[in-house]
Amino acid sequence: MDLSAFQEKLAGQLAAEEWQFARPGEEKAVYRVVAGERPLSFELSHTSLFIHFLFVMPGAAVVSSIVNGEQTDIDEKHYCLFANLHADDRVSVKLQPHSVFTGIVMSMQALHRVFGSSFGQDPALVADFARSVKVQNLFNRKQVTPAMAVVIHQLFNDLPAGVVGQVFQRAKIIEFLSLHLAAGQDAKDSRQQCPFVLDAVELQRIEDAHDIITTRLVNPPSLKTLARMVGTNEYKLKVGFKHVYGKSVYAYLADYRMDEARKMLMVEKPRINEVAARVGYANPSHFIAAYKKR
Repeated sequence: MDLSAFQEKLAGQLAAEEWQFARPGEEKAVYRVVAGERPLSFELSHTSLFIHFLFVMPGAAVVSSIVNGEQTDIDEKHYCLFANLHADDRVSVKLQPHSVFTGIVMSMQALHRVFGSSFGQDPALVADFARSVKVQNLFNRKQVTPAMAVVIHQLFNDLPAGVVGQVFQRAKIIEFLSLHLAAGQDAKDSRQQCPFVLDAVELQRIEDAHDIITTRLVNPPSLKTLARMVGTNEYKLKVGFKHVYGKSVYAYLADYRMDEARKMLMVEKPRINEVAARVGYANPSHFIAAYKKR
């Protein structure tokens, strides 16, 4: 895909103040689209063997494939990877008011080059690989971690000028890819190792418990109540949660609170008292002490 043509097509749909675009490296680009008082709709060009990482922070959007109609929604908690190895396509984006949409687009070759792989160097072999792969979903929806949110925010905020800015953006792309791959590998490894996680129903209960505690930072339930809420017992919840997420329920919650606080301080920049209250600390002094320990 010609990224200059990608940029031109994007520019043709948006007002100058609504978008930013940068090419911090070969066969990769980053861009940001900002919606104002009204919803904003636009399309992204796509050719096979390119991939897109799509984010909305803050706000929400619906993204869909023009070729087959598949769609998904993304928001502050979820991003998606889009790849169509078999056909050129266009991605329709419907952005809600006051939303900020950020995208990373890069060739498969560039992706593998980042991590020192030679895959993608031979176009014929790549084409053979694409023909052999059966793609189940064009959109792969993932959870945004607080660390990812900070990295995506930094792609266009407080950016150094000139060549230094390009180097900074390249570094942030690599940092995000590392977080993306690490999250997937950690989940895969933990599910293989944990005897309870082999049960898909039990896995869903553990993931439900995760969603509950990360959305109830101010008043999380006790372990007993949490187990009852998701339909399991305390023992299975404790063991399964630690295998899946690498920490006990409340150790994970403590770290998640600090990660969320860091994201708020860097992205939203509210007052300390407000951050403390939003992550579950009634006393700002206790929050400051906990934050300094990180």
